[in-house]
Amino acid sequence: MTDTTRPQKRPIGRPRSNSIVFNLRLSPTLLAAVDAARDPLTGETRQAAIRRLLVAGLASTGEPAP
Repeated sequence: MTDTTRPQKRPIGRPRSNSIVFNLRLSPTLLAAVDAARDPLTGETRQAAIRRLLVAGLASTGEPAP
């Protein structure tokens, strides 16, 4: 009898990353401000814009940015 090894199946879903997921609720005014701050030349997403603005805000307070 031959020993057949099956290729390992890839898990279903998004790959794991070293981050924590959380939901954020914004007022329409604040969401409009985030959209206005997005870089239209690069096609920056809302998520990327929020991360960039958060890092810039932390840097301005002297907190270490990731």
